[in-house]
Amino acid sequence: MKQVMSYIFLERNEKEYKKNKDGNYVLTIDYNVYDKLNKLYKISRKQKNEIDSFYKKKQCGSFVIQLNKIKRTIEFELCSAQGTYYLDIISNERSIKDNVALLERVNNDIIGSNNVFDDKYITIISYDSISQYYCDKIYSKLNLFERKFRKLLLITYTARFKKAYFETTVPIEIIKSAKRVIKSENNEERLKNYLYSLEYGKLRSLLFDKSWNEYDEKEISKFLEDNDDLHKLSDEELRKKIKSIKPRNDWERLFSNKGFDDNFESTIKSINEFRNSVAHCKFFYKEDYTCFNNILHKTNETIEKAIIYTESKEFSKLNAELIEESLKEISKFITSWTEQYKEIINNSLNGINEMVKKSMEPYKLIQEQIRKANTLNNFTSNSKK
Repeated sequence: MKQVMSYIFLERNEKEYKKNKDGNYVLTIDYNVYDKLNKLYKISRKQKNEIDSFYKKKQCGSFVIQLNKIKRTIEFELCSAQGTYYLDIISNERSIKDNVALLERVNNDIIGSNNVFDDKYITIISYDSISQYYCDKIYSKLNLFERKFRKLLLITYTARFKKAYFETTVPIEIIKSAKRVIKSENNEERLKNYLYSLEYGKLRSLLFDKSWNEYDEKEISKFLEDNDDLHKLSDEELRKKIKSIKPRNDWERLFSNKGFDDNFESTIKSINEFRNSVAHCKFFYKEDYTCFNNILHKTNETIEKAIIYTESKEFSKLNAELIEESLKEISKFITSWTEQYKEIINNSLNGINEMVKKSMEPYKLIQEQIRKANTLNNFTSNSKK
């Protein structure tokens, strides 16, 4: 199975190329990259030929390196055009694993700290089979993590807010973003697709962004009511209380002190950089794979435990308490709003009554004139009789 690593070598000190009398560039082809490659490995040249007007020269060959005490053949193709060199390193072993191991060895020689190219060339990787292999290998595990993480969020917020979870769980900016992605006015569609419409960063924000809420405010109010003179408290008592009522996130409110990973938040955050490399096909090598694999394994274990906890009586009780507090706060808000606007509403109704009365005055005047006319008419008729 063929695997390829492709490189571009740009000269650090570019040469100036001149045109001949026919208007064509005169190219001075020197295979410095070839010479340097030959210093690393004993090259067996296969062919040398012209291929087209852009790639004026092409050299193909091979060299042998030893892997696991077995000699393996690596092929290469080297092209040059106006001082820029294009190198393909090709491994054609039966297994992808062996191919990658060979390419890793050569790649380290070409771009590693002791390579022989840096003095004259800037080396760019143009196709990276090594990263492709490790991205493919880790992707299924990353996929598993994100689906489990979304499941935990869905269970957590639907258990707490039921059908209101879409409008209740996050700041209005994230809700607007979700609505734009979902592109549906149907509330049922939004309920189904809400967490699937959010980027990973926003999913993380749901559980880990710190904020004040009504529970924190209530705790502060109670503390101030119980301690009307703060001067009586020691510095240590004040510090302890302030620390206990600092802004918190939902992970701290719902899952802290339950035996889960104490560094879960920072672990989730560290996933982001690795995830971007995998999702966007960037550099991702063996050491990255090993580190990321360990993080995902540990994180998935924590998420599994948290999901199991959401099915416990303790979690249900905590949710019930939080919902009860939410309902109390909503009730207080409605009562406050009613009292605040009661006078305004009454004044508005009185104003409407006055407007109606004034609008009826012309009609009353006309009715009075008709009544007087009818009276006068009746009086005249009786006089004639």
